[in-house]
Amino acid sequence: MEMDMERDDSSSMTALMAFVIGAAAGVALGLLLAPKAGEEMRQTIKDVSRDAMDKTRETAEMMQEKARSMMNRGKSAAEEGMDMVREKAQEFRGTREERTENIVDPFRNKM
Repeated sequence: MEMDMERDDSSSMTALMAFVIGAAAGVALGLLLAPKAGEEMRQTIKDVSRDAMDKTRETAEMMQEKARSMMNRGKSAAEEGMDMVREKAQEFRGTREERTENIVDPFRNKM
């Protein structure tokens, strides 16, 4: 179930990145084809570039947060798994010691 969620998160992030890149490419192409004066065109390109950088930064921050969240979930799951393994190992040790005592006790009593 968690793997499905991670896969969904990953595909969502990929789709979001593709959208951002496609939007930036579309805006850049639109600017290059739009008839404007040189100074006005340079200012428009600066503004669009700044906006694209801001959106890219926001997307990167969001992706980092998602990665941290996924890492924390994985870490928690691993810790729970290790706790379960320790618990089962302790149960096994106790059971093994009981069995050993059950086998050895009759011989001790005969000696």
